[in-house]
Amino acid sequence: MALELAKRQGAKPRGGASRSRPPVAESVEEAIKTSIVRAAMPSEDEERSALEHFRAVSGELRGVVIRGAPGQEPDFLINSDHGVIGVELTSFSKGLQSKGSSARENHALHEQLMERAERQFEATHGPTPLHVRPYFGGLTGLSRKNLDAAAAGVAAVVSRLGSTLVSGLGAEREADWDDLAAEGLEDKMARLVVSRPPGITRADWSPGSSGYASTDLNDLDQIIRAKEQKLAAYRQAFGEVWLLIHAPRVAGEDFDFEIAGPVRFQTTFDHVAYFSLFSDRYIYLDQASA
Repeated sequence: MALELAKRQGAKPRGGASRSRPPVAESVEEAIKTSIVRAAMPSEDEERSALEHFRAVSGELRGVVIRGAPGQEPDFLINSDHGVIGVELTSFSKGLQSKGSSARENHALHEQLMERAERQFEATHGPTPLHVRPYFGGLTGLSRKNLDAAAAGVAAVVSRLGSTLVSGLGAEREADWDDLAAEGLEDKMARLVVSRPPGITRADWSPGSSGYASTDLNDLDQIIRAKEQKLAAYRQAFGEVWLLIHAPRVAGEDFDFEIAGPVRFQTTFDHVAYFSLFSDRYIYLDQASA
């Protein structure tokens, strides 16, 4: 395993204005002209939302954010005062790296489904303190093409079940097969449970957890190596290229921050960072940031 470890020396700002960078390459200038610029809300672009969260909590990557061209790397360009920074963004998936891209795709689809379903539900009902738990059971009917329709179906089922709940111990309803089939979900999830436990103050629509946070460094290493395979094709066009790995929305599916804290990987990215979407926690994983 191409892995180097070193003790963490403390994080400090990396993408600031104090360091000089090479001038913007012609290919990058052309990319800026042709890229799709999305001044999008998080509901339209979860990746953009994740990037903005990292920028807010870290103070890094200042500049104008430009969405990369569809199907090309990197995911984002940061047009800063000192050059253009390329940013690749990906979600951490515990134990899925060795299972191939299809498993990672399913994992990402499940997260996106619940995020969109929650937004659709709240657009009608407003913020509602409910716990919503889907169980997919290996069903594979969900796809990018039907993601929005499935999210609307989940929101509809939760609306029906949630309206019958009252706060208190044991306040829980489970959708039966007819409930799921009525919204075209019978081939997409095995179960859907809606609850309102005592003391609940906020909504939680996360997919069910499958265990504890990962402590296997191979999970992180394989993500970095996979992203490095495409890096050479565009590396020279940028003053810097960053890899951002964010913890998934699923509790227990992330990487243990305490284990990752002292770790440094040898990598051809200028900087690699791992961060949470729901807190201000972030850490650097590259040797250059030690």
